[in-house]
Formats: sequence, C-alpha cells, structure tokens
Amino acid sequence: MSRSIMTLLVILLLGITACSSAESVAPTATAVPPTISPTEPPPPTTTPEPVNPLVGAWHLVSWHLQNAAGETFQPFGSDPIGLIMYDELGNISLHVAQRDRPPFTSDNLGEASSTEKVAGFDTYLAGFGTYEFDETDGIVRQTLMGSTFPNWVNIVQVRYVTFEGDTMTLVSEEMAGGVVQTLVWQR
Repeated sequence: MSRSIMTLLVILLLGITACSSAESVAPTATAVPPTISPTEPPPPTTTPEPVNPLVGAWHLVSWHLQNAAGETFQPFGSDPIGLIMYDELGNISLHVAQRDRPPFTSDNLGEASSTEKVAGFDTYLAGFGTYEFDETDGIVRQTLMGSTFPNWVNIVQVRYVTFEGDTMTLVSEEMAGGVVQTLVWQR
C-alpha cells in the first residue's frame, strides 16, 4: 500500500474515533478529495495532440512568381505587405497588397472611377476559406470560399510548406502558364 493511501486511512480512522468519543459533536463523513481514490489507479498520462505549426498569424516577407523559362517577377513590387492566418478549426484568411496603394479620390466606394477600381484590383489579393494540413508530407490544401480572384473559389490549391524557425515558405504547384509562386511569411 502506498504511503499516501496509508496516511489517508489513518486520518479517516482518527476522524471516526474522535467523532464517536465526543458526545456533543455529530458524526461527519470525511470527504476524500476527488483526485485521490484508494480503489482506482491514477488516470493514464496522455500525450498531447501535436501542435499545428501553421496556426497563427503570419506577415508577408516576400512574394515572387517564376515562369517556365525561369524568369522571376514580383506582382506587387519588391516590398509587398500581407497577412495570412490559419486557425485550429481549419479556417484560412489571406491578404496580400502592394505597399503604398494610392487612395481613391472619394471616400465613397460607390463613387470610385473605373480606373481606380482596376488599380485597386490590380494591387490587392484576398481570400478566405478552409485548409487541411498534412504535416508528414509538408502539404497544405487550401479551398477558398471567397476571393478577389473568383477563379480560385472552390478549387483545392496545393501548397508545399516548409518551416525554419519563425519563417514559413509556401510554394505552389505549377499554375497556368507554368508559373510557380513562392510566398515567405514570418510570425
């Protein structure tokens, strides 16, 4: 018998003896803490679920595309801004923009000129949806429910993911025109 169980039994016996010898004190039950049970073994220790390294907010460091000829270009310039967020429930939100986008002439979105609308579209990419992460193969499959580029909605996009410290790199499969995009993110 373990030492803590023996101690508990002695305390219980002393409590019962003290209560039965004192006439003015009503007998009371001594409660056993719920974490200590003399008849049940302790619960098995469990290994915590692995932490999904994607989960969290990531800030864009760089974004470039490379075509089949090996030429590299940066769609939003050399210093784009962006944020991608993955949550524990499998949701994703992605925003990438050209830094220092010019404001529209009016604060009323409905009054934007066609030129302003085109410039706004050409300098901003966003989407939201769900993802599945295969950590063993280093693949994240993203399915967007909404995007500024409607052709990406309801399409499973495969990204190869690597982590180095607080940096995450996402590389696409070959896209239209043989283009592969690489996005580098930092926590």
